[in-house]
Amino acid sequence: MKDGRKLCWSLIKLQKIEELELFCHGLGSHESCRHVIGPGAFPKLRYLKLNTWLTNHPGAMSNLKSVEFSIHVWALENAYFDFHDLYKLRYLRLLEKVHVRIICWEAKTEKADKVEAVLRRILHNHPNRPKLTLTRSGLCADDKEICLLGLQYGSRVAPQVMPLEFLRKITNDFSDKQKLGTGTFGTVYKGEQDGKLIAVKLLHLMPQRLDYEEEFMKEFENLKRLNHPNIVQLHGYCYEIKRECVEFEGRSVIADKIYRALCFEYMPNRNLQGHLDDESRGMDWHTRYKIIKGTCEGLKYLHEGLKTPMYHLDLKPGNILLDKNMAPKLADFGLSKHVSDNQTRATSNSLGTIRYCPPEHIERNYFSNKFDIFSLGVVMIEIIAGSEGYRKVAEMPSKEFIHHVQENWRERLQEAQGCMTLIYQCRQVKGCIEIALDCIHPDRTQRPDIGNIISRLNETET
Repeated sequence: MKDGRKLCWSLIKLQKIEELELFCHGLGSHESCRHVIGPGAFPKLRYLKLNTWLTNHPGAMSNLKSVEFSIHVWALENAYFDFHDLYKLRYLRLLEKVHVRIICWEAKTEKADKVEAVLRRILHNHPNRPKLTLTRSGLCADDKEICLLGLQYGSRVAPQVMPLEFLRKITNDFSDKQKLGTGTFGTVYKGEQDGKLIAVKLLHLMPQRLDYEEEFMKEFENLKRLNHPNIVQLHGYCYEIKRECVEFEGRSVIADKIYRALCFEYMPNRNLQGHLDDESRGMDWHTRYKIIKGTCEGLKYLHEGLKTPMYHLDLKPGNILLDKNMAPKLADFGLSKHVSDNQTRATSNSLGTIRYCPPEHIERNYFSNKFDIFSLGVVMIEIIAGSEGYRKVAEMPSKEFIHHVQENWRERLQEAQGCMTLIYQCRQVKGCIEIALDCIHPDRTQRPDIGNIISRLNETET
């Protein structure tokens, strides 16, 4: 329906509607597309959702409490829409919630920022002071950081909106047969899109946590801007609210159910946790070193390769995924934070997983870039010496531990390697263990930064 006026005026007679969703199929074309709500329309309406913007006349929707709509910034730049439409929100006197999706494709960041500023000002002056939620979709044409990342690491496909019904279809209605694993915050399923396998992370509904919606948006915003071979790629996302019949206090009621999902590239070798073994079995040294180096490269990108550095803050084997070639990719950015400087900060919330947290965070809730370095050190020890390796560190002096691990690897390598290769790889094992022990130094100021770690790893390769 390219002319929203025809649709809306034809619905004026439906006076008893309390909830309404309207969709304009011309959205994204170069034609004007808006929904116009005339005077006196929908007097009982309390919830309205649109996929484009709204023009409402005085007297329309007099009982409206919540509205969701989208603004395509391209249309603003091309004179299909002006800010006068937004000022008409003041006619909705009972409004309590406003959710606006700002679509940035082909537009300039300056224009998107202006739309946000105008919306905030309008609703700040609204007589009912409704709660405003703003989200952005798509990348602005002048997003320099994304352009730079594309040049450095190759083309990057922006995450797509994936409807819930599509995700149900490709996962066989989220069946157990398609399940890859379950964690604290969600369950991951295998699906197929355009002939390629993807992983669908369906997030749990956690009403007891007031910030779970914020965490979802935070992880999405963190992931959509990341582009590196050692960072898992986000293919798409889903956020839908369905009105469903549920049981409440012994009776059936109609309630909102929120479905949230993130869709990633499929990692056939799952996560690192399932591959941890001691020196005597499991992955060979070449594969283990490949995982160590790739993990460090991914962390270096987060700490030094972005305009504003990002701390992962939950680095552990379960959050390091492995592709078909056993190349590592960092995942799970729900706790990650962008930080503009290297200052140590305190947080009111506990971060990460206790085994991989540094002492300054366990004792005083401090975090800095050295939080990730400590976690990296624990992960490196587990890669080299198995999940029991970190416990052994506490049981013996550093020099004894280094000698113990190196000798264990020497025995295994002797069975398959020539003399020169054996000497080279034993030296590399020793170098990696020494780096890992430096990373878990109890004094965070004594831990190396990620650039130094990469340099030391490079030295072991010569």
